[in-house]
Amino acid sequence: MAAVPIYWLDTNVFIQAKNGPYKFKVFGVFWAFLHEQIEAGTIRCPKMVYQEIVNNEEPRDDLANWIKTRRQSGLFVDPNADVQNAMSLPERSRPVADRSRNSQQGGSRNPRIRQTPAS
Repeated sequence: MAAVPIYWLDTNVFIQAKNGPYKFKVFGVFWAFLHEQIEAGTIRCPKMVYQEIVNNEEPRDDLANWIKTRRQSGLFVDPNADVQNAMSLPERSRPVADRSRNSQQGGSRNPRIRQTPAS
């Protein structure tokens, strides 16, 4: 049986979704999907993402509240060396598939989603 990949999300994935097309009140199914993926263990974030969102968003902000309720969900973990290296790769070093998605999204605004093999 093949290992299920784990996708690592950075802070701006959540902020761009909330401020863009996936607002909580408009596209709740997106946030429900993310919640399902958290429970399945297929998405994770460095612990720093929690702090960045909670400390920089308004206290009553939908995203800050959503993130706070998932603090102990297993979403926020210490990334291993492979994840840290993948998240810090410059644009030209990432796989072509990542770069083409990025260019379709308007160039330098990379949503910082990285895939790592399951442990």
